[in-house]
Amino acid sequence: MVHIHEVSAGFMLLSAIIGATLMGFAIGSYRRSHLPGLAFVAGAFFLFTLKSLIVGYSLYSGAIGHEHLELVDAIGDLGTVLLFLVPFWLPGRAPATPPTPAP
Repeated sequence: MVHIHEVSAGFMLLSAIIGATLMGFAIGSYRRSHLPGLAFVAGAFFLFTLKSLIVGYSLYSGAIGHEHLELVDAIGDLGTVLLFLVPFWLPGRAPATPPTPAP
């Protein structure tokens, strides 16, 4: 019989794989466009991937207790959301608007 901890750890591993893929896309986009906001997006996906790996490993192995694991999960989520918002808060770092076509 499959235990819920193993299923949860599997979903966290899948989340980490998806996060790493999206981080790769963000890094590629940053290298092409050099928009500073994309660096923060790549950092957010890195943090999400790292958090998912830590939580998934801890669910599978029991390395971190449940109370502390919830704290790690919450801090990782908060950090990810804040990194997504930083480009909009800092002056001059907001994503560039596309140029308007000439008449």
